[in-house]
Amino acid sequence: MEKYLEVLQKCPLFEGVHPTELVGLLDCLGGRQVQAAKEQTVLLEGEPAVYVGIVLEGAVRLERQDYYGNRSILGKVLPSEIFAEAFAML
Repeated sequence: MEKYLEVLQKCPLFEGVHPTELVGLLDCLGGRQVQAAKEQTVLLEGEPAVYVGIVLEGAVRLERQDYYGNRSILGKVLPSEIFAEAFAML
């Protein structure tokens, strides 16, 4: 995780946290790193979001699929940005 400290420091979630405290904070929060392949689904609509996601590298595309299979792209999450925060906090 130390490889991504610079990216994590740019994340609004960790604003004001000193770099030396960040690793310990991630441990306390149960932070873990998950790698996803290109085009892999990270979270489906309707699934419970138990974690807040932070993109460390690459990007995550947010999309919605309707009943007929049509997909709408809602946005793109880039490194140091968070996703699923609204659903993980319920």
